[in-house]
Amino acid sequence: RLTELPRGLCRLHNLQALSLQRNRLVELPRRFGELTGLQTLDLQHNLLKTLPESFAELTALRCLSLQHNKLTSLPTNFGQLQTLRALGAQHNLLGSLPQGFGGLVTLEALHLEHNCLTMLPASFAQITSLRVVTLQRNRLRRLPDSIGKLASLQSLNLRGNRLAQLPDGTEGLAALQTLDLQFNSLTDLPQAFGGLVALRTLLLQG
Repeated sequence: RLTELPRGLCRLHNLQALSLQRNRLVELPRRFGELTGLQTLDLQHNLLKTLPESFAELTALRCLSLQHNKLTSLPTNFGQLQTLRALGAQHNLLGSLPQGFGGLVTLEALHLEHNCLTMLPASFAQITSLRVVTLQRNRLRRLPDSIGKLASLQSLNLRGNRLAQLPDGTEGLAALQTLDLQFNSLTDLPQAFGGLVALRTLLLQG
């Protein structure tokens, strides 16, 4: 199993797909962002704690798999990955998302379950292309008031967080079909909840 990558790898500028899953990588080369042709990158099941700042230079990246690592944060410029459509970063140690996360304007699928998130950045609502968001098993206490701007969102999983209430803006989720709120701290639902006219499955156990 690989524990490090050769520096020469970063010179493969025509590389479009790279799978490095199930190795023992602790870090990536500082110049990793020079792989500007990458469209698909699989780094799941490694030991990564951080990503280099140059990571945001992977401007052709469409699909990124980071699940099952030891990431505690993402680079502050992560939102510059403006062609990213699918991000899997579940089963890490993420305590927060960078403020510029909302720059991921083409993102459609976001998987962040089993992390340590306590809140979402205000810019989160700028990702209006989102269709699927999984945030179960985090430590979220509240959602941004602007979350209703995610008008394309179809599935939202918030199971097993610490939510005590939902913002009134929730009614803006006009395309939402599946909502999982099980095992939170909710004692009531906002009146605006009735605006979720596309909702087909609502889970409220516990």
